[in-house]
Amino acid sequence: MCEKDEVKAPVTRDSNPDGPIEMENVDTRNAGPSNKPDINREIKDTNLEEPDELHDSSSDISGSGDEFDSDSSLTKSLENIFFSINSDSTPPDSGPPGAEEPCTDAMTESDGDTRYQTGRKRQSCHQMTFGDSGEKEQCSSQDTHESIVVGASHKKDGIRVYNKRHYCLYCSRPCAKMARHLEKAHEDKADVAKALSFPKRSKERRHQLDYIRNRGNYAHNAAVMESGNGELVPFKRPTQQAKGNEFIPCEYCLGLFNRKVLWRHIRTCKRKSKSVAQKPGENRVQSMCTYTGPVPAQISDAMTESDGDTRYQTGRKRQSPADSLNVPACDSTVPDQMTFGDSGEKEQCSSQDTHESIVVGASHKKDGIRVYNKRHYCLYCSRPCAKMARHLEKAHEDKADVAKALSFPKRSKERRHQLDYIRNRGNYAHNAAVMESGNGELVPFKRPTQQAKGNEFIPCKYCLGLFNRKVLWRHIRTCKRKPKSVAQKPGKNRVQSMCTYTGPVPAQISKQLWGVICSMNTDPITNIIKSDHVITDLGQDLLNKGGNSTKNQHNVREKMRELGRLIHNGRKVTSLKKLEDFINPKKYLEMVRAVKVTCGYESGTGTFQIPSLANKLGHALVNVSKLLKAHGLITNNHELVRKATEFQQVHSEKWNEMISSTALRNIAESKWNVPTLMPFTEDVQKMHQFLSAMQDECSSELSGTPSTKSWTELAKVCLTQIILFNRRREGE
Repeated sequence: MCEKDEVKAPVTRDSNPDGPIEMENVDTRNAGPSNKPDINREIKDTNLEEPDELHDSSSDISGSGDEFDSDSSLTKSLENIFFSINSDSTPPDSGPPGAEEPCTDAMTESDGDTRYQTGRKRQSCHQMTFGDSGEKEQCSSQDTHESIVVGASHKKDGIRVYNKRHYCLYCSRPCAKMARHLEKAHEDKADVAKALSFPKRSKERRHQLDYIRNRGNYAHNAAVMESGNGELVPFKRPTQQAKGNEFIPCEYCLGLFNRKVLWRHIRTCKRKSKSVAQKPGENRVQSMCTYTGPVPAQISDAMTESDGDTRYQTGRKRQSPADSLNVPACDSTVPDQMTFGDSGEKEQCSSQDTHESIVVGASHKKDGIRVYNKRHYCLYCSRPCAKMARHLEKAHEDKADVAKALSFPKRSKERRHQLDYIRNRGNYAHNAAVMESGNGELVPFKRPTQQAKGNEFIPCKYCLGLFNRKVLWRHIRTCKRKPKSVAQKPGKNRVQSMCTYTGPVPAQISKQLWGVICSMNTDPITNIIKSDHVITDLGQDLLNKGGNSTKNQHNVREKMRELGRLIHNGRKVTSLKKLEDFINPKKYLEMVRAVKVTCGYESGTGTFQIPSLANKLGHALVNVSKLLKAHGLITNNHELVRKATEFQQVHSEKWNEMISSTALRNIAESKWNVPTLMPFTEDVQKMHQFLSAMQDECSSELSGTPSTKSWTELAKVCLTQIILFNRRREGE
């Protein structure tokens, strides 16, 4: 580029994100070309003008799916920037190394972003060398953070001054007119050529150029963070100068945002893949995007990936934001154990704490007047909106369901029902993400007057709206989405158990087993079954052995509820709280006491009210001990294996004496002197007359118009007559 070329002022987005972007042009004809960004350089602002392109109408960045590591020029420019700060040797395009001590850095690329891995701790930010004496002075992290700032927007005579500069991805030059600069100077680059191939002022062209601009700013910000001094280029400048540690880059578009508003941008980021589920909570978004920035100089970490998020590993588990506040983090999917620090000590995480962190917001009033501030979540972009119908009409009119709803006349019932169902599906997706994460606020169909717990609400099976358990049965009666062919089942508990299966399936339970559990009545025993992983593991084993037939599902449901009743009664009379506690030889007598209470043992008469249940529980406990022993052998848990083995030995010696013999005797005695009930003669005559009439009717229908139905009915009648004649069961 010749000396008379212009240096363009960058695009600024400090104004209303929905408005057009204003840019300005700066004539610096006497300025020579520069290969390195001069952070502290002041550029005089003149000749404000509208841009030729790059008009952005939102705060979101979108672009192509080109990988960041595909640009060799970017890698080369980053090498020049970083090696000029800390390097052992002089890179090809840089001058002699500075006075700082060298760092052994290996430049690697991960997920399209350039990363740095240090073989040891860097010294550039923590130690400073003065003169030739070799004396070093410790530099506090506070001074390092304060020397990295984010410049504020400016006003002159109350009018906004558009003097923001962006840094080119390829030549690292600060420019005001980035689109014009890319078109003139770097049109030979693959990404630029692809962006310029789209029509001017088109969305796709703007999204491509925006992403290239963000990548250039990201490279500049990485150099500033690496050097520990300079000014960062944010996506939107604050009104006052801020510290650099208050900003963090987006994982997808690489734009630099304030930590407090990053979560809002992530929801609508155009670069985010549609397959990525929205994770609620500001801290989750910050921890997800923290690794997008450059590796801090004082940390030497190995990069790992877990569940799609990149994490640091420093010889132990990385602490979450909750750990820094001394708050124990709890994962709803693995509620049994939590690890703290390096001690390896584990503390039980109660499901009660998990449920309390999920709430349902209450309605508000101001001066006695209802405040309508409820937000619904879009099914397609996960954005919270107050006017969902208007949002769907403007942003997602190309979707099939939205187009179908908008095809009906305005203010019609059918149009309202279709839009309501789309809105409920969006809220249901948000609620499922909140339940999966174990933290957040649910969006109900109707907000309560006071804040409530999340476990007090359950989604409707048909319309997916979230209702209070106590009033769900009333809604089911009049739900517009319920098919007319579905018969109404009486009772509130039946409705709740029917709709429980609509919710998200827990991670540690299969969908088939979850269907078996959700078909149970909603009571304390069902809650125990859901929270006890040993019962669910046993149920899964039984389901795998017997298959998914209706008969086997009923058998599995019965076995699980038997153990749930045992735990429920054991908590009342013993110190045993979960099924794993029962498999302990030291607490065998407590287990026997819980079995007697569950089966209704009467010490005065020495009888069980339900003797068959006692025998079933004995067999079930043996199966549980075998299951725990196998689990202990797989996980190398010697203590669990020892308890299960010793329990089996004690059980084989004492169970017959304490439970089984009495139960079997009660079953045998219950069959003594049982009177034989004889039917009345007139009842026998009525039955035979009915069978004869059915036989004649089916025979005549089969002779006149042969059909499968008539043949089946005639076969049933004949089988009934044979059974009555022989006085034998069907199988015999």
